[in-house]
Amino acid sequence: MLTSTIGWKETLLTQYANSPTLCELIERFHAAIALSTQQAIQQFFNMIWNIDTAVGYGLDVWGKIIGVSRQLQVSGNVAYLGFVEQYAKATQNIGPQPFNVAPMRPSTTDNGVYRLDDSAYRLLIMTKAMSNITDGTVPSINRLISYLFKDRGRAWVVDHLDHTIGLHFDFLLTTIDLAILANSDVMPRPAGVSISLE
Repeated sequence: MLTSTIGWKETLLTQYANSPTLCELIERFHAAIALSTQQAIQQFFNMIWNIDTAVGYGLDVWGKIIGVSRQLQVSGNVAYLGFVEQYAKATQNIGPQPFNVAPMRPSTTDNGVYRLDDSAYRLLIMTKAMSNITDGTVPSINRLISYLFKDRGRAWVVDHLDHTIGLHFDFLLTTIDLAILANSDVMPRPAGVSISLE
C-alpha cells in the first residue's frame, strides 16, 4: 500500500505553524479524510497509474499517452490472390493465395473493428512504448517482436542487406496478429528500409 512519508505539518507554512486553532482544524480534517484518501490514492495507483495493474479506463489513458488505440481495423477475409513472391509461411492461410483459392481483391464488406481486451492491450501498449524509444536496429526490432509474441513461439528479424528486412515467425499469424503488425503502428520503420513478412 502507498504510504505518505510527509505529514500535513511539513506542508504548513511557518507563519501558521504556531496557531493552535488552525493546527487543530487541520489535524481533525486530516484524521477524518486520511483513510479514505489513502484508499482513493491506492485505487488510483492500481487502476490507472501502474501499467501492470491498470484496467479499462486506465489502459485507455496509457494508450493515448503512448499513441496506440485499443481498436484495431481487422479484415475478416484477408486471404487474397497473390504471387509466389508474397507467400510467407507465417501467413500461409491468411495471406496471398494461389488461383482458385482466394478472391482477386479482399472483400470490404466484412472489414470490422476489433477491440482488444485488457491483457492484449497492455501488451500492445508496452510494445508500442518500446517502439517509441527504439533505435530501429535489427537487435532492437528483434527484442520488440520477441516481446510482442513471447508466448507464441520464436520470432526474429533478418536483415537482407539491401534496404529490406524480413520478419520470420515459427508460428502461424492470426488476423489479429496481422492487424497489430500492419495497422497499429507498433512496428518501428527504419528510414529507407522496407519490412516484409517471410
